[in-house]
Amino acid sequence: MPVLELDFATLMMVVPSCILFVAAIHFWWYDLSVWKNAKEVTGKVVGIEHYTSTYRSNNQTRRQSYYRPIVEFQWNGKTYKIAGASISEMHNRLYDDIAVFVREDYMGEILDATVKTRILKVFASGCFLIGAVMLGFLVSEAQAEYKDIGLVFTLVFIASLFLKNTIKITPHFKQWQPKEDGRLIDTAHEQMEEVSRNTKSGFIVASVFLLIGLAMVYAAYNGLPMDGQDAVRQDVFAVIQQAIDGQIPPSWEEELILGAMGSFFTMLALYSLAYTNRQSRRR
Repeated sequence: MPVLELDFATLMMVVPSCILFVAAIHFWWYDLSVWKNAKEVTGKVVGIEHYTSTYRSNNQTRRQSYYRPIVEFQWNGKTYKIAGASISEMHNRLYDDIAVFVREDYMGEILDATVKTRILKVFASGCFLIGAVMLGFLVSEAQAEYKDIGLVFTLVFIASLFLKNTIKITPHFKQWQPKEDGRLIDTAHEQMEEVSRNTKSGFIVASVFLLIGLAMVYAAYNGLPMDGQDAVRQDVFAVIQQAIDGQIPPSWEEELILGAMGSFFTMLALYSLAYTNRQSRRR
């Protein structure tokens, strides 16, 4: 009797799901344990560095803009500057106070310092949720049993511990060094101008997605037969439940899929518009 009762295709879904679960565990553990002996000090955002990263994708050179806060803090009578995490939007404001976690050696010298951020927790949560959805789908479709998933998870977790012990990362403190193509935003006027440009671009992109989403919903509704349109008008949630249960007529399927995609684009665009508006008001 085989140890794993999984076919190859199912195994190729279980393994990545377990890897995501294990990655989430390690990220959460890192966030909790690495800085448990660190001391928290208050730093100040003295600049925002804007730079462009170049990478290759599908044999094409692509560019992505990033922002990272430059934070100044005091430690043992000395002033240091470090860079925070790079993200695609200007999240920090100039002159705001921000937490910095510092680890020191027995001589009081800095081993490592990092700006407090939620990015690692968000990334770990994303890995966990994606892995949970994938495994939940496999279990609900009776393609995998809990004992098989548990065995694969255990093997992946043991392998991750071995890899973690093999690759040792030595803490190395490094102060901020300007990037060659970077531009430092260090005045309130410069930041307001940058935010204004980004806000206009964000509104344009979100508006385009909103129009596309609404057009897809409209086309899907008009494509339904009359009984389908009546059902949607009377109780759209009942139609959604019928679709989940697989009880909708075949003639409705393509239109409902199109409508679901359009609804997703519409909700995404509305959220983006609200978020962009909120970010612009914060400045």
